Amino acid sequence: ETFLDVHYPEFTFRVQIFHEMELVQVAHRVTNFQAQPGAAPPDPHGLDRLRSLWWRPRVRAALHAQVLQQPALAGAVRLFQRWLASHMLAGYDEFAEHLVAAVFLQPSPFEIPTSPQVGFCRACWFLDTYDWEHEPFIADFDGKLGSEERLGMRQSFEHSRAEVGKGVSFWICSRFDPHAMILDCPPATVSAWLRQRARQALGVFHQRLLGLTSLQGALGWEALFVLDPTVFDVIVCLKPPAIENGRAPKKIERLKAAAKREAIASFIARLRSHLSPVCLVFHGADSHMVALKWRPAAFFPQHQNVLMGAVPHTMLPQEGVQPPLCIPNILCLTAAVASLAEGLALDVTMVGARAGPLQSPGK
Repeated sequence: ETFLDVHYPEFTFRVQIFHEMELVQVAHRVTNFQAQPGAAPPDPHGLDRLRSLWWRPRVRAALHAQVLQQPALAGAVRLFQRWLASHMLAGYDEFAEHLVAAVFLQPSPFEIPTSPQVGFCRACWFLDTYDWEHEPFIADFDGKLGSEERLGMRQSFEHSRAEVGKGVSFWICSRFDPHAMILDCPPATVSAWLRQRARQALGVFHQRLLGLTSLQGALGWEALFVLDPTVFDVIVCLKPPAIENGRAPKKIERLKAAAKREAIASFIARLRSHLSPVCLVFHGADSHMVALKWRPAAFFPQHQNVLMGAVPHTMLPQEGVQPPLCIPNILCLTAAVASLAEGLALDVTMVGARAGPLQSPGK
């Protein structure tokens, strides 16, 4: 992969020449409606390039055309993204855009929302009530999907469900992603919790509509963006960015801020890469926190083959000649998290029973 860097006094521009034929094999697997569901998955690097160079611009163009017709869509998307970020699910912007677009493109049984607040409420209702286990969600941005294309999407969905087995996960496809391989959605283990939070948000809307809350104005909506930290097991409080006091940041300050953002993104990626077998990793960009939620099933005694991974384990001897069993070593895990967060975090704490609700900044 080659590129050209053009240096300017305060900026560096990177020029890369891309031709569509470079990703023709990946595109044939990912965007072909008639592709065999059981075919080998595409190369991750090629899929990431297809996502950034081909898929994302087309989705953005389709959403922009829809916003020109329904201006409330833009505000509703921003509200939903802010709600996700307040619940430690930052980074799923395209997921939020697809969900909110659904309530504008397919508003039945309601009318098309006319305000961002109504669009956000409808998105929460859609998230909570849609049959994610048995039905694929097809985002038809331009209304031109035919019956054969929809049939191909359903067949791909049914094959995916047959491989994964029972369980509720988000399966969202479109003309640009008919096999739901490109869109990054929250993991299946988070889907039930996220739908529960959407149900709680609808309860807040209900109380505000009927006047059952004594809080008026913006204070009455704070419950939508309040996070209960007791649902997590480990919380890493990241260092907040420096306050500029209203002045334009200097070049060295901008470079430090960019380097810090890259370091935090690398830290989160390493946590998800190494600890995904034993925990879920949540990131709150606005709250400057990273939270871990242990997977209960991962802490059952297991055989020695789990030692092949990167997770440290404690060996439990068995009676007789039986091989020892292994369980993840929680002390080593927390020490590893603290080591990875060194220089980026203010504190790494185990969540206790006395922890209270955390509020997003600015709320």
